Amino acid sequence: MKLHKNSKAQKTFGKSFAKTGHKGQVGIEYLTITAFLLVIAIILFVFGFVLFNETAKRSKADNAVKALASAANQVYALGPGNIVFVEIELPEGIVFGRTFGKTIEFTLSSFSGNASVFERTNTNLSLVFLPTRQGKHFFRVEMTNTPPDFNVLIAETTP
Repeated sequence: MKLHKNSKAQKTFGKSFAKTGHKGQVGIEYLTITAFLLVIAIILFVFGFVLFNETAKRSKADNAVKALASAANQVYALGPGNIVFVEIELPEGIVFGRTFGKTIEFTLSSFSGNASVFERTNTNLSLVFLPTRQGKHFFRVEMTNTPPDFNVLIAETTP
C-alpha cells in the first residue's frame, strides 16, 4: 500500500512514529552494534599484540641458544685449548638458564606459563648457570684440556 504525501494515514503514521521515539532507536541500535564491533576489534588487537611479543621473545632466546651451541660445536671441532667469543642478546622474561650434559637451556616466563628453549650440542658441557637479565652478553666458549672427558666451558665475560 502506497501512501500519498498528504494523506491522513501518512500524517497519522508520521506523528505516532515521532511520538514513540522510534527515529532515535535506529541510531541507538547502530551505535550499539558499532561499539560491540569496536570492543571485539580491540580484544583481537590486544591478543595479537601479546602473541607477537611472546613470539619475538621466544625467537630471541632461540637465537641466543643456537649461537652458544654453534660456538660450543665449533670449539669442540677445533680441539682442546681453543677459545671462541660469542655475543648474544637475551630478551626480557628469562627466569633460568644453564648448560648441562650436552644441552644449553633458557626458561622463559610467558603469557601461558614457563617455556623452555634449548639446543643440543655435539660435546659435553660443564655445568654453568647462565645469566637471566635482559640485554647483550658476551661469552667465552673454551674447550678444556682435561682428558678423558673433554668438556666445553661456557662462561660470561666482558667485551
